[in-house]
Amino acid sequence: MGDKLKKTCTAGIVVGFGSIGRFHAEISDKRYGKLAIVDMNPRAQERARTLFPSSVVVPDLPSLDQIGWNWAESMVTVSTWGTDHLRTFNVLYGYGVKYVLCEKPLANSIKSANDIVGTAEANGIALGVHHHFRYSGLVSGVKTLSKQHDLGEPVSALVYGGANGIVTTGIHFLDVVCELFNDDPDSVISNVRGDLINPRSPDLEFYCGTATWEFDKQRQATFVFSNFSSAKWVFIIFYRDALLRIYPNLDLEIMARDASELEKFPAVTRTGEFTELVFKGSPPGLVGMNDRTEMLLDEIESGRVDRFPPRIAARSVENCVAALESGRLGRRVTLPIDLDSSTASFKWPMS
Repeated sequence: MGDKLKKTCTAGIVVGFGSIGRFHAEISDKRYGKLAIVDMNPRAQERARTLFPSSVVVPDLPSLDQIGWNWAESMVTVSTWGTDHLRTFNVLYGYGVKYVLCEKPLANSIKSANDIVGTAEANGIALGVHHHFRYSGLVSGVKTLSKQHDLGEPVSALVYGGANGIVTTGIHFLDVVCELFNDDPDSVISNVRGDLINPRSPDLEFYCGTATWEFDKQRQATFVFSNFSSAKWVFIIFYRDALLRIYPNLDLEIMARDASELEKFPAVTRTGEFTELVFKGSPPGLVGMNDRTEMLLDEIESGRVDRFPPRIAARSVENCVAALESGRLGRRVTLPIDLDSSTASFKWPMS
């Protein structure tokens, strides 16, 4: 994907060299040839030098600046913890960086996310956020199949499983629902709580519980995650007379009610089993992980991130934070949240 566009950037910088950082380093190394890796952890630095021997490896951004790095022509990927994104972005802005890819969540508070977006917009910084499902073709494939098989409009979504993380993984799923519903939630009620089992740091929480976001037309998205289970997630979209399951490899399975049974008992209250396999396989137009990231990088280098603008990424943070706040308060939280409120300013220990 990325080699079809003449590159604006001549080098890549990856800030944070965990598992996600290594993925981005591989992309940037192939795409630009010149690569810098920034991580304060000596063990991470050692791994970076081993895996990318031609790269420049430094503990922090000032060290890179001291060697005269060309910031203006660099694509910077921020793959540190969410708690660090605002600070890192502000340092990059100070160095004159113009192209930034940030891992999700964009920030650990609603206000911080909007501050990052505001700074980017005011200073001509092309900012993309790695909500890669938006570039996968998943939702367009679902919509195509729904139309082909006359499923009608989706009415609800259910995601359940073990320690997958209401924010860590759930932010992707909620974004899929928002794109599928072509809407943002109006409110959320939850009993979400955080446990100090986050694999990225003992200081970060990993969120579990039940959260239900309400959309217009009485549509709902409900997530149920338990930090006491290692079960992989299950993602189901419900239609009037069918269900669509999304598998972890993004294959789809559509099951429908028996048509003759529906003709005989058409009332929605005459419920029945999903007995007919309508479709099973890869959705049409599905894009692989590397190509999704390349597509986003192409957009950033063009100066316009249209498929998933940073304002929507900030809204994704808001939608997730609202669930955390609902769990903390023990009541429903209405969306959108006032940017001048304490809820918007509160910084959650999340990644």
